[in-house]
Parts: sequence; structure tokens; C-alpha cells
Amino acid sequence: TTRTLNIENTTSEPVLLEIDTTTADGGSWLSADPTATTISALGLIEIHILMDPSGLAPGTYEGAVRISAPALDYVETLPVSMLLTALGVSEDVVDFGVITETATTMLTVENLGTTPVSWNLVAPPGAALWLDVDPLAGITETTSRITILVRPEDVPPGQYSAMLRITYEGGEETVDVRMARPIPPELKAEPSVIDFGASRNEEMIAVWNNGIGVVGWRIDA
Repeated sequence: TTRTLNIENTTSEPVLLEIDTTTADGGSWLSADPTATTISALGLIEIHILMDPSGLAPGTYEGAVRISAPALDYVETLPVSMLLTALGVSEDVVDFGVITETATTMLTVENLGTTPVSWNLVAPPGAALWLDVDPLAGITETTSRITILVRPEDVPPGQYSAMLRITYEGGEETVDVRMARPIPPELKAEPSVIDFGASRNEEMIAVWNNGIGVVGWRIDA
């Protein structure tokens, strides 16, 4: 994350500035660019304040930016605060497997910090044909639960997958929801015509279920 400070020299002489950063925890997550520069007479410059949350646990971080112009005996200290939030999900893949009827499961969203986190959930529009998710938004203090419901009976046989995206300030979690609706039971037999000719008296018939499930059958001669 970057913030920009605009600093103006209102004097008629160039001014040397020095920019220092400190953090309350002693970490290196706060820095400035540049750390020293000269502003021309009546000039204006930008100072970029950089905050790098990499490797930091969720929480509130405090620091300060100290801007000084030794020649003018000028010092300004600006407080800096950074809040890191993070969510976790109980599963990153929810696989219902091969099913023929409506099924549901619960997904748990966990707040990994101490500050309540607002989040929104987005599912691909096309998944509405077979997938329901509730709720689509929330505020999690400790944990929240999301209901995932799939309806294989509403779609043709096949494999289905949808990537759910849970977004919040500072991050995103994804959950891949999968299911498969099988081909209905269907009896197949080959060959469909038997011709014994003049010399044959036996023929093998292959019988199989071309779908998933049970098919009862009999042979009538």
C-alpha cells in the first residue's frame, strides 16, 4: 500500500529534506521514498510512504514518518496506522461428488484477527442454474457459516464447477464447488440383430448399463 505526501517549499531558497520512518513494533513494514531530497525554491515534491504487510499477522500496526529540514530547524512527525484483516475458510474445495438429488453443506468463515471483518461473496452467474449460496455478505467477528446448496436435478448430466470468491478489505478467499450429475440408467445391448445363417447355432449378446443406477431386464423369446 502506498500513500503520497505533497510537500511545498514556500521559501526563496532550495531546502534539503530528510524523511525517516519508525514503527512501534520495530518492524520494517514502513518506509519512505525518497529518504532525502532537495526541494527547489517555491517548489513542490511528492514523498511516497510505503506500507508492506507481507509476513505480518492480522492486527493494528502503528508507526510514524518524521520529515525534517535541518537548515530551517523544521520537524514534522506524522502518525501512521495500518490495520490488517484476514479471513480463513474451512475448505477451499467442496466436492459433492456424483449425486442425483439436492444436497447441502456448510462452509465456515473464520476471522483470523480481532477486528470484525466485512465480506462479500460472489458466484459465477451461470452457476445459478444449479447452485445456491446463503448469505452473500456478512460481518464476521469470530466465525460465520455459509450454506452451499446444489441442485443436480435442474441441469443435464455432466460435470459442474463454480469458483466462489469471498472478498474483504485486504484479501480474497476462493472456494471451488463441484458436483456431477450422472447419466440416468440406460440398458444397452449389442448386437441389435442376430443372424444365425445356415450353419451357426449360437451368438453372444453384450448387455450393459450405459448410465449410473440399476436397470432390471429380462429376455423374451
